[in-house]
Amino acid sequence: MLRAAPPAQAPVLGAKGAKLSGESGSGLLGWDRKGLTFRIVSMLSLVLLPLALVAAWQSQRATQAATESYRASLLAKTAAATAPERDAILSAFATAATLAETLSLQRPDMDECVALMQQIAGANPRFAFVGHTESDQLNRCNDKDALYDFSDNEASRRRFANPRADVTFNPSGAATKQAVVVVSQPVHLADDSFQGFVSISFPSLPLVLSRPDETEDPDFQILTFNALGEVLTADVAPEDLVQLLPRDRDLKSLAGPGRFVFTEPSVAGPIRDFAVVPLYGDRAYALGSAPAGAVPVNRQLYGGAALYAPILMWLVSLLVAVLVLRRQVIAPTRQLRMRMRSFADGRAILSGETMARAPSELREIGETFDSMAEKILHDEAELEDRVHERELLLREVHHRVKNNLQLMSSIINMQIRQSNGPEAEEALRRVQGRLSSLAKFHRELYQSSSLVGLRADQLLEDLAQQLIAVAQETEQRIELQLELEPVAMSPDQVSPLAMLVTEAMTNAIKYAGTHNGARPFVRLTLRVSGPQDTQVATVSVENSVGPESADPSASGGSGLGTRLINAFAMQLGAEVEQGRDDRVFRLAVTFALEPFRLEEGTGAAF
Repeated sequence: MLRAAPPAQAPVLGAKGAKLSGESGSGLLGWDRKGLTFRIVSMLSLVLLPLALVAAWQSQRATQAATESYRASLLAKTAAATAPERDAILSAFATAATLAETLSLQRPDMDECVALMQQIAGANPRFAFVGHTESDQLNRCNDKDALYDFSDNEASRRRFANPRADVTFNPSGAATKQAVVVVSQPVHLADDSFQGFVSISFPSLPLVLSRPDETEDPDFQILTFNALGEVLTADVAPEDLVQLLPRDRDLKSLAGPGRFVFTEPSVAGPIRDFAVVPLYGDRAYALGSAPAGAVPVNRQLYGGAALYAPILMWLVSLLVAVLVLRRQVIAPTRQLRMRMRSFADGRAILSGETMARAPSELREIGETFDSMAEKILHDEAELEDRVHERELLLREVHHRVKNNLQLMSSIINMQIRQSNGPEAEEALRRVQGRLSSLAKFHRELYQSSSLVGLRADQLLEDLAQQLIAVAQETEQRIELQLELEPVAMSPDQVSPLAMLVTEAMTNAIKYAGTHNGARPFVRLTLRVSGPQDTQVATVSVENSVGPESADPSASGGSGLGTRLINAFAMQLGAEVEQGRDDRVFRLAVTFALEPFRLEEGTGAAF
């Protein structure tokens, strides 16, 4: 008598003991883009976005204004600090141009020329040397009334190679024996013939020492340079110039029209602000250098006040919104989600913390879920009882069918012993083999853990060994060879396949022969090929044949065994292939494996 299984009891776990798979920080409590927190924060941010944009714009404007003011002040400070160099260079160029014009027009003799140079030097105490260097690079006319040969001077050779107004630096003048800035002006006659240079030099150190007091700043330093990138004057010693020079630009690249400010690391390493101011056309320039970021303090305060206020308002609003959401929505919703997840994963109903503080809408959802969970558990318990009962009934049916088939096989075996003729005995044995294959099929069904898939290779192996065992009883020594790949088939295919193999094996055993007295053999093969969803199975039965062995197919398919093989192959949707050579007879069927299908109107696979 069958008894239904008791209803399954739903496990009840405490909230602290729940272990949920897949729990992560994303979702309601994380920053998942579909989460509630993320959406609320995004909406509040969108509301405060215009204010933040206005504040940022104002801060940017303030920053730009402060930056422009700082840059302008740095340029003005550079221009003011280099006023001594600019005045000296302008005065020297103006005097040199006047002298060049005078020499071109009057063409004085040597005494007059020396007197003129001495007059100019006496009228300008700043000048250390005034003279005219002729085209042979000899200076005979000068305020020192001496002869100087500049042919070995690199700067002089460069000037004569490209005659133009120029300003250079000489660390040790040939006439003055001190560091001087040299201004040169070419002399051309009326016919535009080149007659040399007028050169005026003045010491560089007094210029540095005479900077205006208001521009003195220990962090602000100045140097001047010419168009070729040669330093003219500097506030520091030559070995300390690395503190003033930019690392990624040379001085020659800075020579050009207009004033500008840039920021980059110095050769020494620290980042500095650099200001470039032209002193005299495209001949002389000033470079001011100050530590980077030396911006007035009010610039930062002005920009920060406009930006920090809306940011603070935004942060406070988000904090209040997140706290309210966590307490009133996220916490109870997360608890409800945990209860649903535990029920979905293991049919466990969490108990412990309640949703008493949750809003009424969420409490109603929780109560509805509890009611639904209890009903689902009750319905699932009833369904499991019915399934268990039907499975027991089905296994009992297969067991009884197997017993009845074995009983019939035993009766036939008794009849075989009492039969008088070999033909009757052979016919009864074939019937007995068919009943045995059916009995094994039903035995596999009720012993299998699954009623929808049977191991066809195991069933065929048992059938083949049983048939060979019967043949051994008749003193027919046949070698059995098995090549079976593991494969699961539905009962609808296993049953006709077992019957087909029984008939084919019976014929193979009957007609097995041999050459030269070797032991005859029967080979059963099962192979599967193709992808998982479209697999194809091939079953073949082969037997050795001798020179005088009969051919099972010689009758043209008129025998009962042949008709049964064709009928079972038709049930499998397969074609029968037969062939024989000098040593082997082979019968093969190929068919597609099909999934289990429950016949309409039935409750099991019979």
